[in-house]
Amino acid sequence: MFSSLTAKLEDLSNKNTLLSARIDDLEDTIPELEGEDLLAIFVALTTQLSVDVPPTDVLEIGRIKSTSDSNKPRLILCRLRSVQCRNRLLAAKRAKGPIYANQLGLPHDQLRTPIFINEHLPPTLSKFLGKVRAYAKERGYRFIWTRNGLVYVKRDASSDHILIKSEADLQLLSHRT
Repeated sequence: MFSSLTAKLEDLSNKNTLLSARIDDLEDTIPELEGEDLLAIFVALTTQLSVDVPPTDVLEIGRIKSTSDSNKPRLILCRLRSVQCRNRLLAAKRAKGPIYANQLGLPHDQLRTPIFINEHLPPTLSKFLGKVRAYAKERGYRFIWTRNGLVYVKRDASSDHILIKSEADLQLLSHRT
C-alpha cells in the first residue's frame, strides 16, 4: 500500500514538473542581470520562434540553480498553463533551428551563444535519462530523447523508436539489432 502511494505521488510530481519548459544555454546559460525581466526574455523568445504562447500562459518564471557548475548563471525555468503550450514551444524551437542570445536582445560575451529549450525533468528522471543515454550510445543508438516524461531511443533515422520505462528495458537494447 505504501509503495503504491509513493509511486502515485512520484507520478503526480513528475506530471506537474512536466508543465515546465527549461530555457537554457548549455555553454554559459543566459546571463543573469540585476533587475532582469524574465517574462520579457520569454516574450522575445516566443516572438523569435513565431509561436503562439502568450505571456498569460506563463504561470511562473524564475531561475533555478544549475546542478553542473555553480559559477554559471542559473537556468531559467518557466511553468506554463498546459502541456500543450509547452509542446507548441518545443515544436516551434525544433522547427526553427538554432537561436542565439543576440537574437533575443540579450547582452552576452559571445553573441553566437546558442539558446536551448528543454523539457524540465524531475531529478529521478534526469538521472535515468543519463543512464539510458550512456547505455544506448555504447550500443550504437544515435537518438535518445524525452517526450512528456518518457524516454525514447532510436538506432537511426529510419528505425522505429523504443520506449524505455525501466532499467530492465535497457537490457533489451543489447538484444535488438
